[in-house]
Amino acid sequence: MDPLSGLSVACNGIQLFELAFKLVSGAKLVHDSAGGMTVGTQRLEAIANNVNQLSDGIITDKTSPKNLRELGDLSKSVASDLLIALEHLKSKQPSTIGSFKAALQTIWKEKQIQELLGKIQQLQSLIMNSTQFLIMNRQSQVYQEILAIQRTNHDFGATFHKSLIDLRDDIVHRLKQPTEPESIQEINLVNASIQDMSMNQSQCFSKVIAKLDALSNSITQLQQDMKTIKSLQDVLKTFRFRQFDFRYQRVTRANIQTLQWVFEDEIPGVRGDIRLHFREWLEEGDGIFWIRGKAGSGKSTLMKHLCDHPQTIHCLETLAGSQRQGRVVIGKYFFWNPGSPLQKSLEGLLRSLAFDILRLCPDSISSVSGMLQQRRNEIQEAEEELWTCDLLWEILEDVISENSLTCFCFFIDGLDEFCGDSEDLIDSVKRLVSHKNVKVCASSRPWAAFVGEFGEDSTRLMKLEDLNAEDIRRYTHTTLFRNSRFERLARRDASIQGLIKEVATRSDGVFLWVYLVVRSLLEGVKYADSTQFLWKRLNAFPLDLDGFFTQMLNSVPHIYRSKTVTVLQATMMANSSLPAAVYYFISCVEEEELYSLKCKWHDLTQNDAVQLIEDTALRLDGWTKGLLEVVHYEKNCCPNYDLSKVEFLHRTVRDFLAESTSVHDMFEKDSNSAIEVPGLMSHGLLAYIKKHDIHPVLDQAGSVLYGDGWTERQTNVMDMCKLAAEYGLDDYIDRLLLKNPLSQGDAQELYSAMLTRVLVPKRKPTEQVISSKSQLITTKYLTAIGATFKGEEHTWEEFLNGLGLRLSGDEAIFEMLCLLAAAGANFGVSYGKSVFREEVKTLFPRQQALKLLALELK
Repeated sequence: MDPLSGLSVACNGIQLFELAFKLVSGAKLVHDSAGGMTVGTQRLEAIANNVNQLSDGIITDKTSPKNLRELGDLSKSVASDLLIALEHLKSKQPSTIGSFKAALQTIWKEKQIQELLGKIQQLQSLIMNSTQFLIMNRQSQVYQEILAIQRTNHDFGATFHKSLIDLRDDIVHRLKQPTEPESIQEINLVNASIQDMSMNQSQCFSKVIAKLDALSNSITQLQQDMKTIKSLQDVLKTFRFRQFDFRYQRVTRANIQTLQWVFEDEIPGVRGDIRLHFREWLEEGDGIFWIRGKAGSGKSTLMKHLCDHPQTIHCLETLAGSQRQGRVVIGKYFFWNPGSPLQKSLEGLLRSLAFDILRLCPDSISSVSGMLQQRRNEIQEAEEELWTCDLLWEILEDVISENSLTCFCFFIDGLDEFCGDSEDLIDSVKRLVSHKNVKVCASSRPWAAFVGEFGEDSTRLMKLEDLNAEDIRRYTHTTLFRNSRFERLARRDASIQGLIKEVATRSDGVFLWVYLVVRSLLEGVKYADSTQFLWKRLNAFPLDLDGFFTQMLNSVPHIYRSKTVTVLQATMMANSSLPAAVYYFISCVEEEELYSLKCKWHDLTQNDAVQLIEDTALRLDGWTKGLLEVVHYEKNCCPNYDLSKVEFLHRTVRDFLAESTSVHDMFEKDSNSAIEVPGLMSHGLLAYIKKHDIHPVLDQAGSVLYGDGWTERQTNVMDMCKLAAEYGLDDYIDRLLLKNPLSQGDAQELYSAMLTRVLVPKRKPTEQVISSKSQLITTKYLTAIGATFKGEEHTWEEFLNGLGLRLSGDEAIFEMLCLLAAAGANFGVSYGKSVFREEVKTLFPRQQALKLLALELK
């Protein structure tokens, strides 16, 4: 059941009750002198049409609540009775003034009148009960829809001006009013007035109707706001993509004691005080501010800190207040080179910034919706993607110009992780700040292209490794002293403070190096190392990251070396992070080449999946000494078959592996698998799929297809059934129809539409052609559940003429034709230059031709 339809039935019920009461309680009728039509009839017909249209769908929909179906049924009955009565009155001699009450007594018997009065009394009670269920019952689809919309708002961080929860609470308040003593007395008096067809209780009636009108208005407002907000959310969803903010979420939050200096004007440095200009730029500046830093210096952590810190907003509001009297909108994008293509592309950047703007400037969404619809119309016939950079630029710049009083500040992290020409990205950043109300804070390694473009103005520059020495000292001190063994050692030996200071000195501003050193020191503490031995650990630690990575690889036991090579190469080759389970199955394939082909199709239990992921994490630690790690993207950070993925410890590990000659030598020397790594990855992915419950994945396919521009709108159950039929997913169709029962008429229409999709698939040219055997299996399934093929001449003709030489000699095709003939296919359609019926005898052997023609005749 569509939640909005349920609310509409309740609203129409209220309108019907109000009009019915007025009619039966003595309201005067005014006749139209021309045609005898009463004024009451005109309004009643309008209400009745709405009632009939909505109630038919509710009554036949078995998923609708029982009391709502009863309300729809009763509303139809009351509207029908009143219309019939008014129709009879048309044939009477029209008078200028009369009452429905008096007129009704001239055409109906007392029993009929009492039945109608009873229905009108019952109508008011059903309205309240049905509305109460829709709004207050947690199992109600309206209730669930409100929560779903609010959750999406929360997930998007959207600032839509209406709160559906507030509107729902207002309706709940109005629903409780009839249970108050005064209201109960009023309703009883109104019901008595209905029973004796009088207007004696007009004051009570006015109060009851006023309350029902207020309830109706609140429901109508809720309907409108649900529809509006949902349409806004649908537009926002088109800008999102899979792993939309994975990189941002993955970045470690700053330690509570670090990065406090970033909003200061001056901080102590190694060679004297250092002047900072970031706060000044936020409050007064424009253009681009560049944060540069070595690999592993903590640029992404700083950028996340700036995006989330309330002081950033406060400083920007100072600028907005002084210059534009407007609001502040912060947008962010964190490039990620190891991620999916979108996570390291200009399209990903523009979609993310557009999303951040629109969720905070919802008034601009309607114009964007029009642009998207125009684009969808343009590509309807062409095999093109929805998104182009030109379209995204047009949207972004239109919205920025439309909100000229708004201060936009974009934080773009990892310019060096962009997969493309650095000069193109620089031009894009400069294009953004060409708008007077836009400023950009960007971060990157000090590559020549960025230094040349952004590195000349010291008032718009922050060199991170010159500024984080104190943060590194604090982090080292806090992390080590959090360990009780280390704390006890420090109490016995005051010289341990010198060790902490030396870590900060040797780090050269590289936080990743500090993290690795501290991890090594804590490992020593676990084994009760003395202070002198901890110094040995520090002195043995390479001064640069490449040296550390080399040391780690050299420490891998020889027996694991071939495994090390396989998993490192697989991670290098993958376009994005692979699930940890894939690595588990790669190992299985190395041990048994045909594993992925032999293993059975069955879902892993939750416990088995968790054990598999935990085993994989342990293996990877042994094979790579921590250079690869399993990251859990589940919200509760628990092992998950799909969302536990394997990633490099840091981007610098990938760079090291790609550039190190010694690593390349190791790859050649220690690789001894019978199957090359790309083959192992393919086998591992196949086994991963075979152990997966595919249906939950398919449930997400609609959103993915819409988000990536493959479908023109958000897919519903019927859309997904058609897609599933095209790809031969009969079990999935069963699952969808079981979860979403359809009325008989809708089901019949869907079955025929699915059959059409099987015969004439809507596939892209790059997709594999469906085999006739697959088409036959799905055709059998659909005709068995009731699909017919009547009135589908165009599809039937296109299917026949598209078969070509396959039409004769293919047993699967012949069997399909038999099924379609029995389902109502018309053999009188054009085939080549003739008619198919006339060609049957030449295309098929005699017995087959006779069978086909006989089936068509039936």
